[in-house]
Parts: sequence; C-alpha cells; structure tokens
Amino acid sequence: MVGLGGCPPPSGCACPPPPPVVGGCLPPPPPSVVSGRLPPPPPSAYACPLPPPPPVVGACPLPPPPPPSAYACPPPPSPPGACPPPPGSSSIVIDQEKIVQQQENIKECLFEKIVKCQKAAGEFVGIDTLIKEIDKFKNTQFDQTVVQTFFVVQLLKEKFVENKIEWKLLVKKAEKWLEMKQPLPEEIKAQIMSLAKSIILK
Repeated sequence: MVGLGGCPPPSGCACPPPPPVVGGCLPPPPPSVVSGRLPPPPPSAYACPLPPPPPVVGACPLPPPPPPSAYACPPPPSPPGACPPPPGSSSIVIDQEKIVQQQENIKECLFEKIVKCQKAAGEFVGIDTLIKEIDKFKNTQFDQTVVQTFFVVQLLKEKFVENKIEWKLLVKKAEKWLEMKQPLPEEIKAQIMSLAKSIILK
C-alpha cells in the first residue's frame, strides 16, 4: 500500500530525505506536468548571490572626505567702489583727540581765570586782559565795569554751560550788582550778547 506522495503509510517508513543542495543553493522546481517546461522562476529566487569583485591590484584607496570647513563659503568680496582706509588715518584720529583735549584744557583754564576776576560785591574787573574782544567797548561813555560784568554774565551762559553748577551763584550775584547800576542801552546789550555768542575762546 502506497501512501500520499508515493510514500508508504506513516507506520511503515518515513519519506526519503530531499536531495542534497548543490553549491548551497536551492534546486530548481520539478518540470510542469502539462507543458514539460520549467516555469520562469522569480528573479534571484534560486540564484546564488554574486561574490564581491576582487580588489584591483595596485589601486589606490579613495581619499577621505574633506572636512566641513572645506565647503565653507569664501568671504564676500569688497563692494565695488569701496576705498581702503587711507594710510595714517589712525594717527589723524589721535591728533584730533589731542586737539579737542587741548581746547577743553584751555577753556577750563580760562573759566578759572574769569571766576577769579569777580569782586566781593559781584562785579567783574580785568576781563579785558583775558578776552581782548571786549576792548571794542572801551571808547564808549558807559562804565567799563558794568560793560565787563554784563559781558561775563552772557559769556558764562553761552560758552560755559557745562560749568553751570559752578557759576550759577556767581552770575546771580553779578546780576544783583548790575541792578544797582545804570543799565546799559538795549543796543549796547545786543552787541555784547552777540559778541558773547560768536566769540572763539583761546
């Protein structure tokens, strides 16, 4: 008695082992009973994997990839028409700073000298020795002490704003002294005020 698949009953014997695999690959399927031809196997179903190609004798290894910095963008070019800094520009800046510092020192020194010209009553005398431009009012019939005191009051307000804390009380004292004197004509006052605004301190 023959069992299913051409084998004897299970109690009699076991099915024969499958045929050995040649080359480690699966054998092709049996031919079709109807056509007698093999059905087309699926791609790479029974094919053995191809071995890696042998290394080429004498070939140089590939160089390592360049670092990320190798792909960094170069710095942008200077805009067209841009001029390089002129030579010696730093020395010009230093010279300008020295000039400004010298002017500030001269101004501070002049301020101290003006303050020392005030008398106990509040008037200013001897200003013509410090600022020669006030000499234009010497030939007038007005009191020169009044002229100089009024000039100093205007000069401090125009040119020494940064020293206001120092001259605030001095100006108040001078203005009280002027109130007790004969006032100057408005035309003379306007000329003195214009001189105080336009004068260049030296």
